[in-house]
Amino acid sequence: MFFFCRFFRLLAVGLPVLVTLDVSGALALDSNEAKCRKSLAGGVSLLSSTLAREQAKCHEGRLRGTVSDATDCNDPAQLSEKARTKVSRAEAKILKFAQTRCAAKGITPASIGLHSCPAPCGDTPLSSFDGVGGVADCLTCRTRAATSGATTSLLGSPLPPSDATRCLKAVSLALSGQISSRVKAGQKCRYLADLGRRAEPETGCANATTDPKVIAAGIRADKKVNAACSPTELAELDVCSGLGTTAEVLPCIETLAADAADQLFAAAYEPPPTQSTTVGAQDYSHWYWPINHRPTETWPVIETEMQFLTGYYGFALDEASGQIMHFGGLFDGMSATGAKHRPAADVDAMPAADLRLEAGSAGSGILATSFLGSNDSTIDRARMIDGGRHMNRIE
Repeated sequence: MFFFCRFFRLLAVGLPVLVTLDVSGALALDSNEAKCRKSLAGGVSLLSSTLAREQAKCHEGRLRGTVSDATDCNDPAQLSEKARTKVSRAEAKILKFAQTRCAAKGITPASIGLHSCPAPCGDTPLSSFDGVGGVADCLTCRTRAATSGATTSLLGSPLPPSDATRCLKAVSLALSGQISSRVKAGQKCRYLADLGRRAEPETGCANATTDPKVIAAGIRADKKVNAACSPTELAELDVCSGLGTTAEVLPCIETLAADAADQLFAAAYEPPPTQSTTVGAQDYSHWYWPINHRPTETWPVIETEMQFLTGYYGFALDEASGQIMHFGGLFDGMSATGAKHRPAADVDAMPAADLRLEAGSAGSGILATSFLGSNDSTIDRARMIDGGRHMNRIE
């Protein structure tokens, strides 16, 4: 087995097409592009927090009788003038970031992965950061939709008057706190990935449930809601469409926060920039046994020839001796699909080749004359572990 591993390393060095790297996924941006995206996400987070806070205050005012019963607090347009001013300032931050930290740096929406604004916010291409239909408008619309949607699902329209204002504040803060913590955790993760300083998790940066700050926000939410809300108060507030216990409400808040955070993260970051790898028709590799490897009529004697193909060259290998029997170029431009049906005779007709495998110091090396399997009595000397168009692993 030692000699086989040594042999594979020789192939990997001498024939570099055998080893390929996956370059798909997040593209490391330059620092200005990464800061642009981080700033836009920060503006989204600020607007969401501001809007959720002002909507909660509006609901609290309705319960206390200081805000008209007819007011729909989940509609940003029906908030008080003071509240709308605060929301407008937060929206202006997104526009400012878009202008000063993105457009002024010569960045385009497409270069940071923002190509179009989906419905219900226009369903139009994004060609600029400011102006009507620009990135700032799109992010503002999407943030309003995600935040108001979560608030509406959480509180609905509780009927005044009610003394459950302490409970209302607790569930509202639980929602906004968990949304904010998730967005910020995703923002930090994405920023480091954009700079190429950290690999993006397999589950993506939006799924930040294991981040310590997200976990802490969930714990705080549990404590506040359990301390402030009774079943009667939860029913009065119509929390999560009438759920009556904290054991039911808390998972609902967590789900609403996760959904809203995903939408907000998507507004600033999706689709993520990717490096599109250009793969030519001949950029492939196939490693296989060209004929029945273990014919029943000759068992336990097996066929030991293996063949390796790319679009540019091929070779035949004896898995028992470790010898390359044939090696040669391929010039017919056959595609990966076509190569699946290439006759084994094409490789066997290539020029004869010879390879010596030695271990030890120069002048006193030990010549390898055969390969060993997993043990001394193994009949099959090689086994295919993974096989694919760009990577094949044999042991």
